[in-house]
Amino acid sequence: SPTRTAAILLDAAPGSAVPPHTHAEEEECYFVLSGQLTITVADCTTTVGAGGFVHIPPRTVHAYRNPSSTTTRFLVWTVGGSIDEFFQQLDRDVRQLPRDLPALHRAMQQHGIDPVGDAFRAC
Repeated sequence: SPTRTAAILLDAAPGSAVPPHTHAEEEECYFVLSGQLTITVADCTTTVGAGGFVHIPPRTVHAYRNPSSTTTRFLVWTVGGSIDEFFQQLDRDVRQLPRDLPALHRAMQQHGIDPVGDAFRAC
């Protein structure tokens, strides 16, 4: 069967974050279009700005946050898995946190996304 790919344009609100997690199948690449992201991959944390690129292999712990006071826009390119369906489900079912945490956890379980730890680490 052919390998699934997806390209997703995301906006990260000021101060927003995605906690450390792994994907069962997806390989991800982030390309920052505007703003900046602090990205953790495995045990290394770095901040990238517009034009910055980060590659995340499958089954690698990763997280990101927008440390700035402006929205960050970035492109996520994935190979393998159903991450595009995950983002569609989030858009449909997760509108307000923490109220919608059960829906977020269901979506993560359905798409092979496992939370890991609770902190960003600098290297």
